[in-house]
Amino acid sequence: MFCRLFQIDTVAQLVAVRRSLEQDPAWQQALQSLAAAWDKEDGVDYRLESYRTPVGKGTTAIAGTGMRQGLWQTFNVQDGLPSPNIVALLQDRHGNIWFGTEAGITRFDGSAFTTYTTADGLVANSVQCIAEDSQGRLWFGTGTWNQHGSGVSLYDESTFTTYTTADGLVANSVQCILEDKQGHMWFGAGTWRLGGKGVSRYNGHRFETFDTDDGLPSNTVRAFLQDEEGLLWLATADGRGPGAGVCSYNGTEFVPLSGAEWLEGMPALSILKDRQGHMWFGTYRGIRRYDGQRVTSFSNSEGLGVAGGARALLEDEEGHIWIGSFGQGVSRYDGSAFLRFETKDGLGTNGVWSMLEDREGHIWVGTHGGGVSRYLGAQFTHVEVERDYVFESYQDRQGHMWFGTRLGASRYDGKELVIYSTEEGLTDWAVQCIFADSKGYIWFGTHNNGMFRYDGQTFTSVGPEETYVNSIVEDRDGVLWFGTYYSEKGVMRYDGQTFAALTTEDGLVENSVWSVLQDSDGDMWFGTEGGVSRYDGERFQNFTVADGLAGNWVVAIFQDRHGRLWFGTSAGLSLYEDGQFIPFPDNAGLSPKHVLDIEEGPDGILWFSEYGGESAIKPGSN
Repeated sequence: MFCRLFQIDTVAQLVAVRRSLEQDPAWQQALQSLAAAWDKEDGVDYRLESYRTPVGKGTTAIAGTGMRQGLWQTFNVQDGLPSPNIVALLQDRHGNIWFGTEAGITRFDGSAFTTYTTADGLVANSVQCIAEDSQGRLWFGTGTWNQHGSGVSLYDESTFTTYTTADGLVANSVQCILEDKQGHMWFGAGTWRLGGKGVSRYNGHRFETFDTDDGLPSNTVRAFLQDEEGLLWLATADGRGPGAGVCSYNGTEFVPLSGAEWLEGMPALSILKDRQGHMWFGTYRGIRRYDGQRVTSFSNSEGLGVAGGARALLEDEEGHIWIGSFGQGVSRYDGSAFLRFETKDGLGTNGVWSMLEDREGHIWVGTHGGGVSRYLGAQFTHVEVERDYVFESYQDRQGHMWFGTRLGASRYDGKELVIYSTEEGLTDWAVQCIFADSKGYIWFGTHNNGMFRYDGQTFTSVGPEETYVNSIVEDRDGVLWFGTYYSEKGVMRYDGQTFAALTTEDGLVENSVWSVLQDSDGDMWFGTEGGVSRYDGERFQNFTVADGLAGNWVVAIFQDRHGRLWFGTSAGLSLYEDGQFIPFPDNAGLSPKHVLDIEEGPDGILWFSEYGGESAIKPGSN
């Protein structure tokens, strides 16, 4: 080995060193001598490695429990993620899940999130693609959809090594990375909005660049795929015109896909080859499936949701095709029909950037603004809890399912059902609600037996007995609020030391509390069977149908992104804005009468659950 060592601290110094080597007669003579000695007619390859930085410790946060809805569990910033925007996903050979975000790269080991940023050696915090090579090393491409990146970081668990245009990379913004069967690394460089500059192939020593002059349909490469025959497939698009196309690389030349006019000039956003050999291409107008002879198109008319473009494609272990769109969530295709998942089903947001199937068969969906959502099972599994009625379901941070039943609670770990009752320290009365606080305790609200707290080993009765509890909420100060009913305790406030009951004697409108919310101003709202109360920490202000509320039995309270409050009642829906209630009449186009739940999607659409279905509206911002 022949080498020279340089102290390089900046990119400018790296460029200066490269130029000096090119102009250094002694260096060039040495390379010529080595080439002659090794019988290399085309010279000797050499490599400049920059930014070999010891990996910092990163920032570790114990993973929160996430939000569970249906078969989906969503992790967001409050659960330990550094950003709600998850652009890239990968599971490494050790089983860790990696998240590429706008605030660094994050590793999830099943219990904690560890985030690495520029402070730990990463070249830039905006990571938009991840790949693992055959040596177990991780590659992180940086940049955003509309801003240039800072290069590629190679992670070997001890150091970050950074490659940039100074090393031969065609551009510092990298959208996709792939290792081919020869061990070469491929980098699709550029941004979605600003365009690309082609692709780079790295053989471990030197970068080689390919662009439209070499046969690429476009210099913006969005996705790579290498099939079992060794063909490298590239989905390309400029995003601003007719430069879209799909091509393959056979090792010597780029070959456009025959009949690619069926892409209709739309950018190819994603690419997949399924186990049957069919090629799938995601576009802004839907997806195209090519079986080698004919093309089949799928769009909204077939039940597929592709608003914003099909940004991600995945085939799961059962052969289902998953399509992630940037406006209509995730669709799963079983060969005959599409099943749609959106925010109302538990997805973090409907804007999807990335997808992954882990070793356990769970589908992970990286979203824009809603963190990452994990689909826990493609099929429903019936669990006989042996307790008649199941009033509540909850998943803890270990992935165990808890069921609040008529005679206590049960925990299911995927294999075994464990029943908890009086012998374990829990009540044998009905468990109406389950909630995990910020300290990791699990709380159980019961029918006429108060509140129980579980620390992972022991159940402890906390608070007054003979209390009916049907809702539990934690405020921004860590104070727990318990909505009670069929008693005179109203709403119970617990600061970790003592309980305080707020009732009609204190100003609460009615003592049966069904819903609790803390608004953006810090005020607490309590939905009761006799109206709704607002509490500012000192005094109550009450509202009933006389004030414009649709109904006095308030089951659900929600605050939207514009700060407006929505109240679901047994007699319909009400909006509270500018100090007054606005009821929605029967002819407003909404069907809810008894509104049970309210959710808001990333597109501003509000969903109202009722007995018998869902209704939705998209209110204006004013």
